[in-house]
Amino acid sequence: MVIRELKINSFGKFKNKEIEFKDGFNLVYGENESGKTTVHKFIEGMLFGFFKPYSKKKIYTADQKKYIPWTKEGYNGIIKYSYNNNMYRVERNFLKKQDEVKIFDDITGEDITDFFEYDPVLRQHIPILPEMNINSIIYKNTVSISQMNSKIECSLSKEVKNSLINVGKSLSEDISIKKVTDFFNNEIDNIGTKERKKTSPYGKAVEELDALYKEKDKTVKELEIVNDFLWRLQGTEEEIKRLKTDKENAEIEVEKIKKLQLIKKYKDASLLKNSIENMETQIEKLKKYEDLNFDEYGEIVSLTGEVYNFKEKVDNLKNEIEEKNIQIREVERKILKLKEFEDMDENKIKNIVSSLQDFYINNKKLKELNEKIKGKAEQNIYNTGEYENISEDLYKYEELEEKKNKILYDQDYSKSLFLKVRLEEKEKLIKKSNLFFILLMVALFSFIGMGFINKFLFIGIIPIFLFIIYIISRKKEIEDYVVNLKGQINEINNKEENKEGEIGKIENELKNILSKYDLKSKIELKKLLNSNYERDLNLKSEEKSLKDIKDEIIELNNVVKKLREDCNDYFIKFSLDENCSLNDIKNIEINYADYRNLLDKHRNYMEENNKLKGKYNFSIEETERVSKNIRKLLNKNKCSSLEEFKEGLNKKNEYKSLKDKLENDNILLNNILNENNFERLKDQVGSFKEDVDYFHNEENKDDLMDRIKKLDTRISKLYIDKTVFESNIKNAYSGIRPLVEIIEDIERKKNVIDYYENKIKSLVLARDTIDNISKNIHKEFAPLLNERISSLIRMITDERYKEVKISENMDVSVEDPETGMLVNIEQLSGGTMDQLYFATRFEIMDTMEEEKIPLILDDSFVQYDYNRLKNILKFLSKDVSGRQIILFTCHRREREILDELGVKYNYINLS
Repeated sequence: MVIRELKINSFGKFKNKEIEFKDGFNLVYGENESGKTTVHKFIEGMLFGFFKPYSKKKIYTADQKKYIPWTKEGYNGIIKYSYNNNMYRVERNFLKKQDEVKIFDDITGEDITDFFEYDPVLRQHIPILPEMNINSIIYKNTVSISQMNSKIECSLSKEVKNSLINVGKSLSEDISIKKVTDFFNNEIDNIGTKERKKTSPYGKAVEELDALYKEKDKTVKELEIVNDFLWRLQGTEEEIKRLKTDKENAEIEVEKIKKLQLIKKYKDASLLKNSIENMETQIEKLKKYEDLNFDEYGEIVSLTGEVYNFKEKVDNLKNEIEEKNIQIREVERKILKLKEFEDMDENKIKNIVSSLQDFYINNKKLKELNEKIKGKAEQNIYNTGEYENISEDLYKYEELEEKKNKILYDQDYSKSLFLKVRLEEKEKLIKKSNLFFILLMVALFSFIGMGFINKFLFIGIIPIFLFIIYIISRKKEIEDYVVNLKGQINEINNKEENKEGEIGKIENELKNILSKYDLKSKIELKKLLNSNYERDLNLKSEEKSLKDIKDEIIELNNVVKKLREDCNDYFIKFSLDENCSLNDIKNIEINYADYRNLLDKHRNYMEENNKLKGKYNFSIEETERVSKNIRKLLNKNKCSSLEEFKEGLNKKNEYKSLKDKLENDNILLNNILNENNFERLKDQVGSFKEDVDYFHNEENKDDLMDRIKKLDTRISKLYIDKTVFESNIKNAYSGIRPLVEIIEDIERKKNVIDYYENKIKSLVLARDTIDNISKNIHKEFAPLLNERISSLIRMITDERYKEVKISENMDVSVEDPETGMLVNIEQLSGGTMDQLYFATRFEIMDTMEEEKIPLILDDSFVQYDYNRLKNILKFLSKDVSGRQIILFTCHRREREILDELGVKYNYINLS
């Protein structure tokens, strides 16, 4: 197989991109992000689509969404490949719900899609021929090796087993172990289990057997119910027969009563017939009132009411118009009183009022200033020298006070006070000494008296006597000191008397100063001084103020004069003088406002009056129009007045009542006659009059009829029950099958289930046997596969690694050259691990494929150093003769090595 051409119409970043490949080595160079992986994925998608393998339903992989075109304009492409001298063209649409594959013979253009294998899960044909022995799992794990993704998927193991078995046994590709195993599994799956009742034959058979057992139980129960219905049906039929006999007997009795009733009916009909003939005569007389219209009478009554209302409205409007005219005249009279405001607008009034107010304010101010000047002229001018006199007297008063205080607080006065205090103390001490002396004398005489009794007590007299002598001596000293103190005090008192005379003089002078101003204290004198100071200042201020007032009066005189000239016409127009008040001026505005209001009111009154006149005229016209309609309706009904119309309607009512009564009597007569006519009834009565039993009780008829009715009801109900029983019996039989038939079906279904169970056991045994065979075959071919992979590894690793082992699950182990122990390749370096995985993939591919399938490498050697890369390219170049190789790379070293090795290659640049 050789991929010849790619046409990427719309895929990933590419749009309308064409790439041609050749036999042998194809080197596709592109820088990062140039789209190498996109082209790689395009090849995979075109051959296998983006679907999850081994799935029982159609499931897309993530790549389907990943490579949706950026422009979102379509999602499709074309791939051409050659195989066995044939050229195939594959067209694929990748869009979900629109995805499809078409395969053509590229030489003839013939659509050969149906010649390729069809996948019922994907609902698409597979554009790879079966003899190529490749599917998406094998492709991803052998043919296609992408960057950093050399590791083998576990799903490859069963594909390898299948191919190895076929190769080893020289079997046809159609006799695949995988297909046989899948066949057994599918057969088992198709038979199903007991639980899969809806999707498997085995489950359905079990479910149907359960249904048959239930049907059998149901049928037995239904048959029991049918027997019950048959017994009840027999009882019902016997009851119906008995009730029919009772009914016939009752009907004979009723027939006798009916003959008697027919005779009475004839008599009633005769009376009614005579009454009807009389009424027909009266109706003919009243027929002329038949056409009178009640609605038109009501309309006339309504119109008459309208006329009345309109007339009343006309009278009311007339009164309102008169009242409005009175109001208009009253307003016009008031407007005439304010005619001075005629031809004036609001601005003019404002200017007038403003001018008058200015005159009033300035004139008032001028008068106030003149009064002020006059008051100043009449006022006594204050004496400016009085302030200086008061100031001198206050100064003299303070000097006298100071002199008085100096005399009062002299040192002699203080000394006198001290001596008096000392005198009081010494006099108190003398009193205490006298008291103590008396006590000692009492004690002395007491001891003397007792000494005569006890001589030893005379010894106590000595200290008392000595103490008395001390008291007498001390008292003498104090008395001398007191005499001296009194002398000093008298001397000082004499001096004090002289001071009091001086103080008296000073106080007299102080009183004279205060009495001069009729004051009582120094504080009042100070207040007087302060007030006179303020008066002195005020006087000076008054003089200046007086001058300013005079200047202002002169200026105001000029202003008032000018305003008086301006306002003179206004005074005359509004009957004012110069002494008018501010309220008089404001009244001008008020009167103007009243004037404007009166004008508005007059206008409104006129408008209202015009409206009232319009309504008045309209009401008169409506009155005439309605009256005309009344006359028209009266003429139509051939009446001259409403009373005549009313009387005619009464006659019409009588006519209608007679007609209704006639109709009712006719109905009554018809009801009496029923479907007979009077003459036939007369003949019937004449035929059996002699046979009638007049003594038969008519009242029994209702009871008999009621009994017949009840019998009919009961019979009807029994017939319904009979029908229900028959229907239930029929339905019961129609809803069930014969019990024998059901039992036969149960036996047949048991045989089917036994067949499925035996078949499942056989299929499971066969599948397990095939699995055991497949494991044994792996052991048989594993040495061959290990030898081929080891040979390739020795070559591309320069004999460093020699032995490789592949497990049943495609796990790769390698013999360590130093220890000789097997190690998992996951423990080796990234470059070595890539080499081992590549060798494994390549040899598996070479073993499984009789035909050479293209090898596609997408930056698969990025972890290889220069020597490793050279070795692998050297190996691949030897394989070029039998296989197409497509190598995607972002480095230039691959090209350099290929040139160095002299390998011919097709160079494609995507950048």
